[in-house]
Amino acid sequence: MYDVKTKFSISELEELQQHILTLQDNEKKLAINASLGKIATQVAHDIRGPLSSMDVALSGLVKVKSQDPNYLNYLNILELASKRLQGTADGLLKKREEGEEKEAVLFSLHYILDELVGEYQTQEQYRKILFKKEYLSQSIQLHGDPTKLQRAFGNIVKNAVEAMKGEGTITVRTRFNEKKSFPQDVSGNPMRSPITSFGDDRRVVISLTDTGPGMGSATLSKVLKGGYTEGKADGHGIGMQVVREVANDFGGEITAESQLGQGTTFHFKLPLPSKDLITTAIRDESALEKFEIKIERDSSDSPQNDFRILVVDDDPSMRALWKMLLEEQGVTPIVCESYEDVERKLGDEQITTAVVDYHYDNSVHNGADVIRYLKTKGLKYLYLCTAEYWKPEVKRLAEELEIKICPKPLPKITICHREPEGRGDLPKALSVGDCFVAEAPRNDKQSTNGKGLSVLVIDDDPGIRLSWKVRKEMLKISELTSYPNMEACTSNGVVYSEIDIAFVDKNVEGSVWTLEKTVQYLKAQGIPKVIIATGESAKEISDDPASHLADGIAKEKIPKNIEELL
Repeated sequence: MYDVKTKFSISELEELQQHILTLQDNEKKLAINASLGKIATQVAHDIRGPLSSMDVALSGLVKVKSQDPNYLNYLNILELASKRLQGTADGLLKKREEGEEKEAVLFSLHYILDELVGEYQTQEQYRKILFKKEYLSQSIQLHGDPTKLQRAFGNIVKNAVEAMKGEGTITVRTRFNEKKSFPQDVSGNPMRSPITSFGDDRRVVISLTDTGPGMGSATLSKVLKGGYTEGKADGHGIGMQVVREVANDFGGEITAESQLGQGTTFHFKLPLPSKDLITTAIRDESALEKFEIKIERDSSDSPQNDFRILVVDDDPSMRALWKMLLEEQGVTPIVCESYEDVERKLGDEQITTAVVDYHYDNSVHNGADVIRYLKTKGLKYLYLCTAEYWKPEVKRLAEELEIKICPKPLPKITICHREPEGRGDLPKALSVGDCFVAEAPRNDKQSTNGKGLSVLVIDDDPGIRLSWKVRKEMLKISELTSYPNMEACTSNGVVYSEIDIAFVDKNVEGSVWTLEKTVQYLKAQGIPKVIIATGESAKEISDDPASHLADGIAKEKIPKNIEELL
């Protein structure tokens, strides 16, 4: 036998003691979490009964006619709150009883943000809070549990409202954070397939900014870690823990910045779903892949009756966007800005289709009034296009009028042409199911005494394509041709020899053309200059093989001076 005597230094004993204390603390937390889980399950069970009663009562209240102008707002609040509680209860029960999360679905990011903001905007106690939305011009889909993500955003908004003491501004922004990361092979060369399962590692950034008192760096660091609260008698710091967990569940992260007296901004960086997920995943009702608009032309032989759509919207930027989208698909828009404008312009026009905004700042009439009037004029296909698509009252209105709702920001718009009997002279078209989608003509050819440039733009963001049109004259462009993807470009007979320079977006949703293939093809067609227009620096996208094929990388999506690139 050996008599082994082990000697510990004071520092080693202190380290061992600290380790034991940590283990004990973790054990306490596990016990607390287990107890909280049991309590949460019981609460979820208990609130289901009252929620069912509330739903029954609400279904009766929606049929009640009231002269109170706030009546519908109150109903919206109750219906949205009931829906969120039901989603929370379902999630808790599924996790505790079945040991798993709710099934992940594709859902609309802007939809859950609009619901959340709308719930605050319609409540009297928040009337001094101004909510500003600065969204991407296109709809964004995410994959996961929408209820959990909305709850995380709600925690941040609730904290902001409390920090501002019920008075101030909260700005909600969405933007892309496009960074691609490629693994290396044994030789150190970049491989083609990205590391992440989410397409090209593209991320969307959701930023929530308040005008509250802000906080110092030490306090902000504690807040971000979770479990810390300051200045609230009933605060437990649980909200930020939930936010962090949700960000992790979505494969993302949360960061923040704040200065005393300057307010605070929280940034959620969440990955966009891969193309495979977009194709195969279950879709929430909010996740519109595309929105189809039906159209017929009149049975007469008049060329003036060929494929026209009435657009009614008081926002000039939306009218311009619709004009561009429709003209790209071979449709002539008839544009109006109000109910009164429709009465003046429509007359005896033979139009079958209209896209109508819901709320107008320039008229006492709303979209429902416009649609009812258009029904008396015999229009067959009517669509309500509104940023208030999430409101229960708007959904009920759409059911009553038997129309479809198109959300803002716009999803991908597909025009389905239907040929009336006796007309068989459809223009060249692409078949899509039982519809026909007219190919877009080369657009916006306008001469400036032969001195301007001929520019080709490939970008799936309609807002960017519209901005190119707006800046056309300033950039000295005589001919501007723009398409959302290479599929549309190659099917429309572009004369590449006439193009001086092409600007290509780095990431084009819904296209099978890679950036590398696009650049190679356009160069092979003889375009003198092909520029990657991504808004990122050359260093940031140097891992992409296309960066070495292109003639340059624009620091901005739309450069201030094209001639410098030539």
